Amino acid sequence: MAEHQAEGERAAAHATALMLQLYGRALAAGRAVGLYAATAHELPTLGLYRALRRRQVRCAFVRQCGPAALDFAEADPALLQRRGHGFAEPPAEAKALRPTELFALLLPGLAFDAFGTRLGYGAGLYDRFCATLPADTARVGLCSQVCYVEALPRQAHDVAMHWVVTPTGALACRALSS
Repeated sequence: MAEHQAEGERAAAHATALMLQLYGRALAAGRAVGLYAATAHELPTLGLYRALRRRQVRCAFVRQCGPAALDFAEADPALLQRRGHGFAEPPAEAKALRPTELFALLLPGLAFDAFGTRLGYGAGLYDRFCATLPADTARVGLCSQVCYVEALPRQAHDVAMHWVVTPTGALACRALSS
């Protein structure tokens, strides 16, 4: 468990550096970073949340707002509530952000590949949400090194990541050839 936490802290450092290096103008404009509250098998995001908040970056956490829909709402991690969806999420009364208010979205997954393909949990919730985002919103996968592979099968509805962040660094995803 300690190694899992250490991996999360290393990945958080790389993700923070990526956010500040590439997306400084969006940060200055007050756009938010969308995060997830990690389950036991996902890299923790609390270190990333703290690092971004120290730099006055707005942070929002994912929540399920219907049987097949997600949104993101700003909330202190201490106020996140574990509900029937299996992950901690902002309270129902927290105001949802508009997709245009997010400049980057960090996503969990079972695996990611060099082309930005994300193997999720099978419900398509993140894919549907990502399809609503403006084109300039960065999609960033966050995973342990063993979950980053050369190639995964891709389906037509899969939304590709721009970056994958692991404990060893931030990796730009390659475009798929036609």
